[in-house]
Amino acid sequence: MIKIYDTMSRDLREFVPIEDGKVKMYVCGPTVYNYIHVGNARSTVAFDTIRRYFEYRGFEVNYISNFTDVDDKIINRAKEEGITPQEVADKYIAAFREDVSALGVKPATRHPRVVEFMADIIRFVEDLVDKGYAYESEGDVYFRVEKSRDYAKLANKTLADLELGASGRTDDETARKENPVDFALWKAAKPGEISWDSPWGPGRPGWHIECSVMSTEILGDTIDIHGGGADLEFPHHTNEIAQSEAKTGKTFANYWMHNGFVNIDDVKMSKSLGNFITVHDALKTIDGQVLRFFFATQHYRKPINFTEKAVHDAATNLKYLKNTYGQPFTGQADSAQLQSFLDKFTAAMDEDFNAANGITVVFELAKWINSGNYTAEVKAAFAKLLEVFGIVFVEELIERNAVVDIINRREQDIIKSDFIAAEKKENALLRRNIVLQETEGGAIWRLDNKNNNEISKVLSYLDDIEDYINNPQTLVGISSKETGMMIEENLFSYLRKKLPYWNWLFAERNLGADIEGCFQNNKIYIEVMASRNDRIAVKFLKTIVNITREMKKDTNSIIILCVFGTKITKTTQEYLNYCSIVGAEYGVTVIPKFIELLEFNIEALIRERQEARANRDFATADRIRDELAAQGIKLLDTKDGVRWTRD
Repeated sequence: MIKIYDTMSRDLREFVPIEDGKVKMYVCGPTVYNYIHVGNARSTVAFDTIRRYFEYRGFEVNYISNFTDVDDKIINRAKEEGITPQEVADKYIAAFREDVSALGVKPATRHPRVVEFMADIIRFVEDLVDKGYAYESEGDVYFRVEKSRDYAKLANKTLADLELGASGRTDDETARKENPVDFALWKAAKPGEISWDSPWGPGRPGWHIECSVMSTEILGDTIDIHGGGADLEFPHHTNEIAQSEAKTGKTFANYWMHNGFVNIDDVKMSKSLGNFITVHDALKTIDGQVLRFFFATQHYRKPINFTEKAVHDAATNLKYLKNTYGQPFTGQADSAQLQSFLDKFTAAMDEDFNAANGITVVFELAKWINSGNYTAEVKAAFAKLLEVFGIVFVEELIERNAVVDIINRREQDIIKSDFIAAEKKENALLRRNIVLQETEGGAIWRLDNKNNNEISKVLSYLDDIEDYINNPQTLVGISSKETGMMIEENLFSYLRKKLPYWNWLFAERNLGADIEGCFQNNKIYIEVMASRNDRIAVKFLKTIVNITREMKKDTNSIIILCVFGTKITKTTQEYLNYCSIVGAEYGVTVIPKFIELLEFNIEALIRERQEARANRDFATADRIRDELAAQGIKLLDTKDGVRWTRD
């Protein structure tokens, strides 16, 4: 039985959903005029964790989190940056998505934007005016707070307290109100501001009305849970309740949840104190998963003290869990003991999503695992508990359906000969340690959980090369004054140093001389030994072709001899064709050569695979087996050792 601390009642209440097995949840999202700060991130991660726990318990969660893309702050930022408010919003929505993705936050069921609901907002305000809950004054529309029963109960305030506090106000806006505590539903536009036509003239909505409209339009008049930071209790959530319940006559939300603040070294974070940290900046020095772990494993209602030591401790603890997850899980374990851990975890999290107690159980489970309790059942259970906190290691990094979708779209790109788009999709998977293997029936995928993933390193080097293309000064040892042959000599010297993973040589005529011999007769000769991994080789070919195309140089020519095994995949052949055709336009000649793997090469690879298996490095062992299979070499493990045959 899940219990929730309800801010409205200020006690723990059993969670009873409106509809069995389903949760309708609205969480206030960011006003998109800047990068989100760590306080915003704490809220986002807290409610993402709560959502994940509901899903762990079998609920279907309709999770809505908005973007406030119409606001005074956005208008002011647009003026500062010399762009439109829409461009400001688009820029920081993209930044938000990037930041929270690094924190492992699941996309909401829907991220509504205010501009999408402008007609609904105007109708909502009209309804409040018609019912006498709102009034127009000089193009503005205000809500009559005195008509709202139990106004500010959520914040544990009374109307009399608020009126007393507002009694001394004398600004122009207060002069337009019937009561100083009335709040704006619609604001008349100032000259030059973005606006929408309304019955009260050009203007834009107030902040509070936006969330009421998006919530009721998407989730209905009454929702299960409304959440946000503690700073939103008053006035934002208070005003949401007043205007929503005035319009519908129904309870707006059955449970109100608010997360605690973030302090920086025991001091409340604020811009005025200069201790304001954006997630964008924090991620430059802190791994996103570590930051996620730090936020997600503390009780959502309690304040968090953000310190260097706390983050370091989070990194250490996360590493311990990751190492535990990396165990081979091939032994035995007591299923009843495992169930006792799961029951204890549920009991902890059912008590108002107490993540601090929940993660304690996870560490107890990890200790039990490390004492020798390794089974597939234990690993699956361990992964599910970690996923509640948004911690996903290697094998679960991308949902299988998402992987299949990316692969299918990549296949369509290849059919259309859009190899650039296809490669981008493949690289996106590779960066997440998902490796593709071409078969006659299409691409299949596997996970490579080696931390020093060879392919990931190669991709990172290709990123360096692309940076060089766009900005040659970024490459150490390259002078921006050098041109022509010298730039290309330095570039390929750099390639040779940075890419040892392809067994390729620079050469003159015999393809075996040192690098200086590459540039004889105004030509660059390259050999690529691709007999073990044609996939990596064609990526290299394509990189060289694209580099040459970007440089737009026709004074030099590049000759590439690419040595393949006897079999190459259909996709590799398509890439070869692309490189040959496009490369020819820019002075790149690709000469494919096909050879059989020699017997001593095969035996060497088998020995390497056996060593990997002995070291329990099954990812490497599987990779070698797949490479051999791609060249028609079948392995048979017997009690007398490994035998092989050639197709």
